Amino acid sequence: MQIEPFGDRVIIRKDTEEVDDKMRHGDLELWKAPSQVRAETNTKCRGELLATGPECKYANRGDYVIYFKYAENQGYALNDTDFVAGEENLLGRIIPD
Repeated sequence: MQIEPFGDRVIIRKDTEEVDDKMRHGDLELWKAPSQVRAETNTKCRGELLATGPECKYANRGDYVIYFKYAENQGYALNDTDFVAGEENLLGRIIPD
């Protein structure tokens, strides 16, 4: 199924990078506190744009972007990793080094 977003809507595929629940301190391997793991998981608000609407000014298909944390809840979930949101929810483009 293909979806073409209207207006300034974008389709984002969330970055599903795993958060490491362990950390190293010298020779010791320590477990992170559950609250710290949750905080790191919540700050992973980046993904790839799968499609953009015709009125998008700043974003293009294939861009890696960061977005507001609440954008996933305000948008429309297509599945576990993809959702539709407005371009105003994008904070910026990730430019590789």
